[in-house]
This record gives sequence, structure tokens and C-alpha cells, in this order.
Amino acid sequence: MTFIIAGLVFSVLFLLWHLGGNIGSVIPSGARLEKLRTDRQKAAAEVAELEKKMAEVDAAEKTYRENLGNFWNDAVSGYADVELRKKIEEASQKAGLKLNSIGTVRRTRINNDLQFLEIDMSGVETLEILTNFYEEIYKLRPKFYWKRVDLRQENLQDSERLVFNGTLRLVAIEPVSK
Repeated sequence: MTFIIAGLVFSVLFLLWHLGGNIGSVIPSGARLEKLRTDRQKAAAEVAELEKKMAEVDAAEKTYRENLGNFWNDAVSGYADVELRKKIEEASQKAGLKLNSIGTVRRTRINNDLQFLEIDMSGVETLEILTNFYEEIYKLRPKFYWKRVDLRQENLQDSERLVFNGTLRLVAIEPVSK
């Protein structure tokens, strides 16, 4: 019986060796085990890094979804080239500011879904009235942000008025073309 078992083990080892099988894969050495542990740790580190990146992408997508209501949408708020000017004119009237000029709306693409809407304006008035205008702009929905504001004193002697130049910016959803 012992002779048969020994012959069977010898036959299996001979066939593995003869047919190109790796005996080391059946009985791994210490170096091979260490290499496999190192490879497993590298793979675990890569998986952790990918999970971190996926979490960042999920957080950015969640923020985007939460802010969709705060973006200008032509279908909801009206055509931006007309409505933005109206909103700014109404805010300036409420504040008592007479704007010298309001520019046209510029569109700058952010990505396939979003774009910036920017509009320039200028006027001359006291700091108090300009502050009231800024407050009225802050109340507007969707949210407007100042990209640039320049204030300088009027060139007239002893003038309390300030020359104001500014650019308002807001984020808009890209209109869907049919």
C-alpha cells in the first residue's frame, strides 16, 4: 500500500515536471509568498486610491445636483440676454443708482452642461447708493457674483461720488437645442 501511494505521488510530480507545470506553484517558497504579499499590498493601495477618487467625484456630483436650482436656466428664468439686463436695471432703480451703461451678456462655456454669463456695467454715484445697489444685486435669484469691481473717486474737485465699473457673473445651464 505504501509503495502504491509513493508511486502515485512520484507519478504526479513527474507529470507536472514533464508537462511544464510549476511545482513551485503547488508548494510556494518563502520568496514567492513575500512577492505575492507585496503585490497584494500594492493592489490594495491602488483600490484605496481609486475609491478616494470615486468619493471625490461623487461629492462633486452631489454638489452639482444641489446647486442646479441656483443656476440660470433660460427655460425657467427667461432669455438671459434680455432678463439679466432687466434684473440689473430694476436693482439699480431700487437702489437709486443711474447706471451709465449696461453691456451685453457674454457667454463662456464651462463644460457641456454649464456656462458663465457675464455682463459689464458702469455708473457714478455716492458710496451709500453703490452699497445699496450691491445689496439689491445680492438679493437677486439666481445668485449673481461680482467678477470684478473698480471704484475710484470722480475727477471733479471735492466730489463725494465714485466712478463704478463692474462685471457681474453667474452660472447658467447650457440651453438644449432642439
